[in-house]
Amino acid sequence: MGVYVDCHKRAFHSVKSGRVPGLRGVVVREVAVGFRRLSIDPRECKIDCSSPTTRKLMERPGLREPLEAMCRYRLADKWWYRGVCQREVAGRYGFGRANLVRFDDMIILMEDGGVRVVEVKPSLDYEALGQALTYKLLFWEDHPELGEPKAAIIVCSGGTR
Repeated sequence: MGVYVDCHKRAFHSVKSGRVPGLRGVVVREVAVGFRRLSIDPRECKIDCSSPTTRKLMERPGLREPLEAMCRYRLADKWWYRGVCQREVAGRYGFGRANLVRFDDMIILMEDGGVRVVEVKPSLDYEALGQALTYKLLFWEDHPELGEPKAAIIVCSGGTR
């Protein structure tokens, strides 16, 4: 588990600092996807942008851009979903369905207006490819207004090329 978490942290910081060619934009980690596939209205889980907690978080360095993007595009990250939305979704749709929501490793709202759904893995294999394509489709179904996203895979280290 430690290698997996470290891999994600390194990939996030590399993208955030602009060290990954072709991936420049606002990065939102662990975005909840799969709502429409589960017949759940994704608007039910949008982040509460007017809450004092959200406004206070926006003052912290590095959080303003991702939180503004989450507000603008009605994105829910893992922490918002698990901390707030999951209970509401479970109450309306049942606990089992609420637990089937998945999380993209990263969404990058590109400077050119496009979207990248990023899967981060320690090695490039069929699992990474399958997850990247599946999460791309789930994100597109939930957010068609953003256009068709492109899938990307970041291999941390020691992976096959």
